[in-house]
Amino acid sequence: MTNTLNTISQQEINGFVLYLTSTLLLAVYLGWGLVPDTVLAETGVSYYPSKQWAVSVPVWLLLWIPTTLALYTGINLFRTPSLASRDTVTDDAATVSESGLKSHLMDTPIVAANRALMYSKTNARTSRKSMVDVAIVVAMLAVLAVFIFIFGESQYLDSSSKDQRARHIMNLSNVCNEYSTALEFVLGKTCMRRVDAFSDRMFYSRHPLIQIFYLVLVTGSVVTFLLFGWNKIPNQQVSPAHHRYLFWAVSGFCYYAFLTASWSNPGYITSKNVKKAVDMYDHDYLIYSPKHCQTCLLDKPARSKHCSLCKHCIAKCDHHCAWINNCVGHANYPLFLRFLAATVLISFYMSYLSFRVLQNEYHVRNVANLWIRDETAPNGGRPLSRMEGIFYVAQIEPVLVALSAFAGMCGVVVTLFLGYQIWTVGSGKTTNEVFKWEDLDYELRHGVVTHISKKTLEHNRNYGKLIETVPHDAAKRPEKDKSAAKQETGLRNRKGALDANGMPNTGAPIEGEDQDVPFTSIEQVRNIYDRGFIRNVWDVVFPSPLD
Repeated sequence: MTNTLNTISQQEINGFVLYLTSTLLLAVYLGWGLVPDTVLAETGVSYYPSKQWAVSVPVWLLLWIPTTLALYTGINLFRTPSLASRDTVTDDAATVSESGLKSHLMDTPIVAANRALMYSKTNARTSRKSMVDVAIVVAMLAVLAVFIFIFGESQYLDSSSKDQRARHIMNLSNVCNEYSTALEFVLGKTCMRRVDAFSDRMFYSRHPLIQIFYLVLVTGSVVTFLLFGWNKIPNQQVSPAHHRYLFWAVSGFCYYAFLTASWSNPGYITSKNVKKAVDMYDHDYLIYSPKHCQTCLLDKPARSKHCSLCKHCIAKCDHHCAWINNCVGHANYPLFLRFLAATVLISFYMSYLSFRVLQNEYHVRNVANLWIRDETAPNGGRPLSRMEGIFYVAQIEPVLVALSAFAGMCGVVVTLFLGYQIWTVGSGKTTNEVFKWEDLDYELRHGVVTHISKKTLEHNRNYGKLIETVPHDAAKRPEKDKSAAKQETGLRNRKGALDANGMPNTGAPIEGEDQDVPFTSIEQVRNIYDRGFIRNVWDVVFPSPLD
């Protein structure tokens, strides 16, 4: 037994401990992400991070790993001499004369020699299969990451109760406070105040940093193509010379769409237009109810939202877009859609032109007819495979390969976001309202809301008929008695309330107040702002003026 223990190396012990630890961590992770909250509560586990992180953290980690590998490979491509360079077979320590080296290389091309030394038929096949698998995994992770980035911490992905989330936020706040205290001790109060001021400036006020980043991406891509691809068009693959003019037109359109969206008025609500904004949409008493903005000191119209970054109430506010450093609302929604469409256009067009230039290099250099030495082939050699030819061109034009791939990925991401915006427009919702409906559905599923005012429900179901049969003012809000005057919405949480005798309420309506009916599913109500796809799109593309 002693001899057996002595033969066990320290590496084996460490490996076994690491195996047990990783298995335990995997079990904890699966329990955190898959076990329902009720089961965790019964076992005494009351604090754990939101299940949203069980999805988002692994996705971002797995996304950055292949991204880092791709960047590392790209750096190596830039630093590695091409296969046709004599630097791959000699260095400064070589004693071969310059003239002798040239004459010798003419007999055996360096490309063929390097292919024979570095590639084999089996390795090439395995490499192609591995690259396809990696590309599929990266694409799936990228789509999932974009989904999480767009939809954020959705209620559908979070099964924890609001009380639990409140405890999470409080605990996280305590951790941040302790971290800030320690940082203040190290840096000093003066430096810490500057750090706080900088963070407030970055996260709680408007600044053009993201706009500058967007301009750097677009301008950098345009300049890169001008330096490495402009002199290669037209060619056999891009024969029409009008691409030289179309390139400038597409680039100019992108800048124009970006600047007009950035400098546009999203629909600021002021004392002059607040009455018109209020009359534009009726309150539904589900996600919107009459309120007064304590910051602007104005009535809040239905579908509006106060933006803490723009310091204004925005009519029909969709969201605040950091890329244009501006809110997207009633007045500039068409400009925002044009900005997205222009970004999609220049991304795919830049990717297309770069790909066509690379395709032309493939044919001009006659890559398809290049042969390499292969002892397994009948004649001792074989032509380059398609994947080997692509790698050969990629080593010759690595910048255009990177530009084509980068522009194509940007086009896919922005296209997904543009499709999401078109879906919200067609369904008669804004991004803000999508989240509001998710919140309402969450509250219904978790018993936060259990009843709805009968008059509010009738108003919701008969809204279109009311608009057609009664005056506009009469259809604006359901009638409510004075006892329910403080109930700004038609939603109730009767569960756990006490009746007039101090006894627990069973859900029956209290005598004398507006009768409530059970509200158990979001399907019981409808979106009164949805007027059909064509009418919804028309209202967004041609908004009515506020002033």
